[in-house]
Amino acid sequence: MTRNFYRIILICFLFLDIYSLTLCAQQLPNSGFETFETGYNGVGEQPIGWKGSNITQWGVSATLVSSDANGRSGNCVRIHNEFVGIGKLGAPSPAYIALGTPWFYAPSVFEIASITGGTEGGMRFQFRPDTLALWVKRSYILQETAHALVYLWAGESIGTAYQNQSGTCSEVTHIDDESDVRGKNSCTTSRPATLIGEGEWKSSEQFDQWTLVKAPITYYNNVIPEKMNVIISAANYPGSNESMRVGSVLYADDVQFIYSSKVSDMRINNRSIADFNGDVYNYTHILGKKERTIPPITCFRSGRQLSDSEVAIVYGDLSGTPTTITVTAEDGRSTTTYTIRFVNQLSTNAHPAFITLDDEPLDDFNGYVTSYNVNFPAETTQCPEIRVIPSESTQKWSITTPCTGMPGSAVVTVIAEDTLVRKSYTINYFIEVSTDSATTSTRLTDILIDNISLSDFEPDRRVYKITYPIGTQVSSLPVAAQFRVDAAAEQTVDIIQADEQTVVIYVTAADGQTMSAYVVEFEILLSNNAYLSSIVVNNVPLADFDPQIFEYTCLLPFGASSVPSLGYVKGEDSQTVDIIQGFVNDISYIYVTAEDGTEQVYQLFFRVWEENPGDIPTPDDVCFELVGDNVWKASTSRNNVSIGIFSITGEQKMQIWSVPRTNPNESLCDPSSTGIRFVFDKRKDIYVYLFIYNGKRKILAGKFAY
Repeated sequence: MTRNFYRIILICFLFLDIYSLTLCAQQLPNSGFETFETGYNGVGEQPIGWKGSNITQWGVSATLVSSDANGRSGNCVRIHNEFVGIGKLGAPSPAYIALGTPWFYAPSVFEIASITGGTEGGMRFQFRPDTLALWVKRSYILQETAHALVYLWAGESIGTAYQNQSGTCSEVTHIDDESDVRGKNSCTTSRPATLIGEGEWKSSEQFDQWTLVKAPITYYNNVIPEKMNVIISAANYPGSNESMRVGSVLYADDVQFIYSSKVSDMRINNRSIADFNGDVYNYTHILGKKERTIPPITCFRSGRQLSDSEVAIVYGDLSGTPTTITVTAEDGRSTTTYTIRFVNQLSTNAHPAFITLDDEPLDDFNGYVTSYNVNFPAETTQCPEIRVIPSESTQKWSITTPCTGMPGSAVVTVIAEDTLVRKSYTINYFIEVSTDSATTSTRLTDILIDNISLSDFEPDRRVYKITYPIGTQVSSLPVAAQFRVDAAAEQTVDIIQADEQTVVIYVTAADGQTMSAYVVEFEILLSNNAYLSSIVVNNVPLADFDPQIFEYTCLLPFGASSVPSLGYVKGEDSQTVDIIQGFVNDISYIYVTAEDGTEQVYQLFFRVWEENPGDIPTPDDVCFELVGDNVWKASTSRNNVSIGIFSITGEQKMQIWSVPRTNPNESLCDPSSTGIRFVFDKRKDIYVYLFIYNGKRKILAGKFAY
């Protein structure tokens, strides 16, 4: 690197305080660690633009940071833990460099227990890089942990006490110390800053060769940073220094920020695209059949929403023109373009969001439960007003059986967008009557099923729900004939089977006019199993399918223009399964809904194999192996490949066979993969096999004894 280049870097660094918007302002000063100067406290060396943790205090000094000429490219920085003290009086000190200022506190050389330290401040910075990357070599003592830490913040923190060697707190004040900014000070932070983002690489490995390491940055909010600091340490800093040893050495070189143009999360109408992958660039999104506008799109990366200056969206239409989302890295050096094809499809969802009675949500409403019993006060004479809140704007609903009086019932039907799928919900209304008047009392003293009292029976409680395990058959639930009640002699009781899972006990008081009811519901717990047993692609079960793995990539043959058929095997008969078929180089979705409404989504990315199988094959593109008793298999990943078998004398033992091309999803030499098989019963002879291409060009020859 030239001297003029470093002058440019230094000039950029000087302009950071006025928030320069040039590209150089977004990078780190002296990132190649080529130039050094005397340490800021007069001890040792430090890279220009950085500060080293070299120590001088109470007549004691130690060099922990120095230059080294054997960098990955030119010079590098050598960071090495050393003992700081006089004789045996002292302690190992952490070696590191930082953009901020290292500080060291010791009341005297004799007060080892009170020693503490940290890093104060950083540099002015208003950008949001995605990753800190650097090259390192390292040797360690007792597997101590090296660190590369970056953090960004706004505002100013003040700390007034910091943990020392003894584990207590030493009172000393610092502004924007690393532990205060990051919320790690276990003693006293009197004023916190706003931590915006941080990333850290930590490793206890030894690196004998130069190795690229990265610390991805996570952002906690969308605030624009004001300051930033980077700390690169040899061992156990930041963090506990209790196990620090003298001798750990870290060489660091070519540190830089990476600004990505890829996206980690993309949202349509504030809802994330299912299992979005920043390395997949084409998507299809299904809208309701009658939707005519494309919903708003937002992009996120590293925990923050990208600004309008970073994302350019050109909205397409619903007739085939895709929407393009072009993301530009914050440093302007790269762009990534995603496309979303929005298409209309009739929805089959007939489950509403919820149902209200007189504008009050129906208790415990679940779109998969279709019958409800509701108690109303004794003075209620009017049927409640029913309203359905759709879960999709295209749903329609109507009251197909209205309530005509109290007590009574009503039936509501919800119609999906495709008009074929409909769900009906029955709501039974009961009137509570609770009085001790001998002539008007409708209170029972007990309800029994098979002569066993309801465990939670109360005379004034009118609705009971008894649950049964998943899988219980409706036919095994109690019926009205199994019920018995304890009632007053003057009361009249009718026990009615309302439906398969509901028994209603009507009680008429002695006056012959006053009537009330007890309702006993039997609820069979619904299964939450939304896992498939298998996914089938072109009538073949998906290899290595795991019910709890939801993303799969399936390779399509070179030049494929359509995706294969998709099928499935349910994990339980009660599941509902919907398939949304995507396009080539796109994702297809399998939505699985459990009996209780739990949903899982399987995604299959059908990617076209980019290599032309007709290109001239190499020995790596063919395989010949023993796959069973007396059975050999030849396979290839290319077109126009044949194989012949000959004796050692050159006699042709089998005709030249064309070898079918292996499915790109199969491992070439897998015994079960596509290929051609040969059976040899004779043993102890030597054979020669020969792979050829286009009937003449030799690819691979070999011998085998059998």
